[in-house]
Order: sequence, then C-alpha cells, then structure tokens
Amino acid sequence: MSRMELELQTESFVLDGPLANGGPAMKMAAKRYRPGSPDSCEQGFTLLLTHGSGFHKELWEPALNALFRLQDRDPYSHMIREVWAFDWQAHGDSAILNADELKHREEAITLADWAMAIVAFLKTPHVSGHRLIAIGHSAGSSTFMYTTKLLEPGVIPYLGIILVEPPLIDKETFYAHLERQNKALRIARKATSARRDVWPSKEDAFQWFSKRFPWNTWDVRVLQLFCSFGLRPASEDSAPGTVVTKCAKLEEAKTYDDVEHTFEATEQIEKICHDIPIHVVFGEILDLTYVSSLPTSSSYLTHALCPPHRPSYGQASAIDKSKGRDVASVVRIPGAGHMIVQQKPEELASVLMNILHGLRARVSKL
Repeated sequence: MSRMELELQTESFVLDGPLANGGPAMKMAAKRYRPGSPDSCEQGFTLLLTHGSGFHKELWEPALNALFRLQDRDPYSHMIREVWAFDWQAHGDSAILNADELKHREEAITLADWAMAIVAFLKTPHVSGHRLIAIGHSAGSSTFMYTTKLLEPGVIPYLGIILVEPPLIDKETFYAHLERQNKALRIARKATSARRDVWPSKEDAFQWFSKRFPWNTWDVRVLQLFCSFGLRPASEDSAPGTVVTKCAKLEEAKTYDDVEHTFEATEQIEKICHDIPIHVVFGEILDLTYVSSLPTSSSYLTHALCPPHRPSYGQASAIDKSKGRDVASVVRIPGAGHMIVQQKPEELASVLMNILHGLRARVSKL
C-alpha cells in the first residue's frame, strides 16, 4: 500500500465556541478521522490537533496517514481510536463560517479565543470518556497550554500533551530580549500584510508556491493540501477561477501581537507538568526570524508565513527546569525547522508514535 492510499473515514463538523472576551460565539470547523478498519479499540487514544498561524487543520493529514500506517504494522496495538483536528476561528473553514463576524471585528481572534472553543468541545459528548492526547503545532501548541488555564486543575482531561515547535516564551525572557523580539514581530506583521494572497487559480497558486521559500521546503502532499483547503474563490467581481487565502493576511498578522496569552500559556507548563506529561518536539533548524532591517525584495515577504519563531533562548525558556518546566521529553527532528508538520510529516509521525507508546505504558500503570 502506498503512503497515499491509506483509507481514513473523515467527517466534518461545525462547532460553537464562546470567545474569551464574552463577545458573540463563533463557529469552529473540525474534522474527525478514523481508521478505515472497523476494529479500532475504544481504549485507544483520541488525538486532538491544532495548527499554527496562517495554516489550517488539513495540513496534518500526511502526518496522520503516516501515524495510521505505523499503527497498521502492529494490528494488535490499536494505539489510536480517532483524531480530531480544528481550525482557528479566522483560519481555514472556520474563516468561511465566520466571514460576516470577522468583517466587523477589529480585534484579533486570540489563542485564548481558540482555547475557549476547544474547552467547549471537550465538554461535548463527542469525546466523553475518550483518552485524550493534545498535539499542537506552533500557535496551536500555545492554545492547548492555554486550555489548561481554563480548566479546573483536577479535571484537565488530557493524558498527555505534545507541543510541536511551541512558540512559548515567558515574560522575563521576552523582556530580556525586548528589542529583538519587537523587531521580529514588527517584521512579521509587515511582511505578512504585504504578502501575495490572490492567484488566477489553485493550479497557478501551487506553481507559485512551489518556486518560493518556505513553501518549496514542504512535502509536496502538504503543499497540495494547502492549495486545496487553504484557498477559496475570490469575490464575485474577480475573474472566474480566482482564489484567495481563506485566512485573510490581516487576520494572520494580528495573531503575532498575542504575546500576553503566550506568557500565560508558558506559565501553565510548570503548573501541570508534574501531573500531565508534556512532550516537546523541535526542529533542529533555527529558522531565520531576525534581521537588521526589512529587505525590500518581495521574495522576502514569503518568509512571513514563518511565525516570529524565537531563537534558542526562546526554546530554552519553554523547557527551563529552573522555572519548574520539567517536561517529559524533548526531541529534535533533523532537517526540519519551525514547519515540521509541513516539512517532515513522516519523521514527525514516527516521533509521535514513539511518544504515544510511552504514554500508553504510563497509562497502563495508573
């Protein structure tokens, strides 16, 4: 069986979720993935997946296919029961569902807003009694950590949390490098706002992305999914076939200002890590995020799809044992940068499966 032929049962959902500031509820698009075979075990894990800024839930699918293939090699493992992946409220299909609300909203949809929607989902019958593992990439990892702030300490439902390239940093470290951090954020906002977001067709978009960094570093399957699920038809006054990104670049740019919630999410690590195992996955490559000035070349603007990924001091902050952040493991994937999900889905799946094996062994001892 080729790596593209694995059959997964997929179902789409539209979920309601409150916002952190008490504003009108917004919709959250979700997909549920189940193995095609009918013998999945109810004692297996249910994985919950979140994405990074500017992305969407379907980009996880190549890694998911790899995970389920690994499970199929051991038919007695039944490691994974099902998987749920969510779109941030201004991203992916959620952006389509919330289009009218977003037109009249000046504030960013923060990671706290997304966390509120996920917490609401956790209380639904969809996952009642399930063994939950939270897996977040980039801003999605910050979001999962923030959900633990919204839940009562004794009733956090996760049996484990896996943070993939978390952009977590504590306030002390951020302000110790304030000039550098602010410059990186400023560049990211400016570059994102100026980035191209309209193409004559999805096929033209794919060709454009294929020739430019960082998209030309992605697994081709992920790039195909980005063009299939991350783009939508443009307005009626555009030429037929014209497409734009589902996540408006202004909405993406707004997310880079959400530093206070990031600080709070980081602080949650030391508060829960001794009760819930937290595993961290980094790419070995520290992506370029800080330069002395914004280049005038439009090709640089493609870098804006990389969030303002912190240098090594940021990674150190997220796993600083001296501050009580005693994570269960840290793995670094060779050849990958911040966009591990997009660049190395097969390698990421292997790392995730190893972590899941360890979590299952831990659960069986409880």
